[in-house]
Amino acid sequence: MLKCHHLKGNQLWEYDPNQDLEFRSPYHKSMKLTLQHVNSNQCLDKATEEDSQVPSIRDCSGSRSQQWLLRNVTLPEIF
Repeated sequence: MLKCHHLKGNQLWEYDPNQDLEFRSPYHKSMKLTLQHVNSNQCLDKATEEDSQVPSIRDCSGSRSQQWLLRNVTLPEIF
C-alpha cells in the first residue's frame, strides 16, 4: 500500500450495488480488484488455524476467504 496522494485516480474506491469493493477512475472503466501482494502475486486470505489473529497471504483463488469488506479504515502514515 502507498501513502494517500489525494488525487483520486487509482486510490478512488467505491462499493458497487452488490457491496463489492471496486476501483473507479475517469481513465478506466469500473473494475473489481483483489488485495494482492505485489512481490509474490498472492492474495490476502483469512487467518490460519495456527495463528487465528493474523491474515495470511495465499495463492489467489477467488474464494470467499479472499473477499474483504473494508469500513472506516485508517492506515498509518507510510514514509
